[in-house]
Amino acid sequence: MGFGFISMTSRGGTPIETPLDVFVHQSKLYMEGFRSLKEGEPVEFTFKKSSKGFESLRVTGPGGAPCIGSERRPKGKTVQKRKPKGDR
Repeated sequence: MGFGFISMTSRGGTPIETPLDVFVHQSKLYMEGFRSLKEGEPVEFTFKKSSKGFESLRVTGPGGAPCIGSERRPKGKTVQKRKPKGDR
């Protein structure tokens, strides 16, 4: 899929009364390898208001650490080893 929403429940450490949904694209996640977020994973992020709503600019784990990510792999993206031509 490559995108989703972060539910912003606090701003600057202060809880907000009504959580806001912030759009996030996988390209904005600070992490190695397959980029995804685990549901409920704590993150810190910067964002901007766009014509469509709020959009994340950079998403990290707490304290600027890399995001942990989901344990699931993308569907249809399995890696298969090819047999050498002599084994066919």
